[in-house]
Amino acid sequence: MADSVCRAVNEDFFPLILSGDHATAGATITGLKMANREQRLGVIWIDAHADIHSPYTSDSGNMHGMPLNIVLGEDNVECKKTMLMKSPKQSGKL
Repeated sequence: MADSVCRAVNEDFFPLILSGDHATAGATITGLKMANREQRLGVIWIDAHADIHSPYTSDSGNMHGMPLNIVLGEDNVECKKTMLMKSPKQSGKL
């Protein structure tokens, strides 16, 4: 999807993404940034929650909570390290 959005912008079209899922936002924003590499991109995110989880901060591991994290490229490795140190298995809570 990011390639399609980038191509549309580069061909002077307005990319209109219709989707039943907000998880496509990561690819949409990435495509806009690909087409405008030298420009700063602003995003206004209106949602009930930030959708900035990573695989290490999400309880469900579902990508629906990760689109902004994907765009930012934040891996939250420190959260992974913390999770491993405090895993229920190690704490005897399992």
